[in-house]
Amino acid sequence: MQKIVDNHPLKPLNGLTLWLENAVNAFMTSKYNPFYYHGALPQYYLWVLYLSGLLLFAYYIPTIDNAYLSKNLVNAWTSVDYITKSLPFGGVIRGIHRYAGDAMVITILLHALR
Repeated sequence: MQKIVDNHPLKPLNGLTLWLENAVNAFMTSKYNPFYYHGALPQYYLWVLYLSGLLLFAYYIPTIDNAYLSKNLVNAWTSVDYITKSLPFGGVIRGIHRYAGDAMVITILLHALR
């Protein structure tokens, strides 16, 4: 990791990340240190988002016409409810899609801070 110049406002954060990297390297080798894969992890999560998004897209009906007026009307919420409760592993796929998006944002932020 490159050191930040002395007058940079993120200098304390740089010291923290260097300390954290060294602490992780003490437990595992640098080959398995997750801090060295911040560039590759968001790409992995992006592919997970593509695949889970395609599965969700097959059953999702994106409309807001007459939303929440009747359970007989097909709207966005009823399609999400159908995916979650009626499809096999629908809730799992939604969870994977959500948490992969969260993990992608976190790894991108960690990569930007590095």
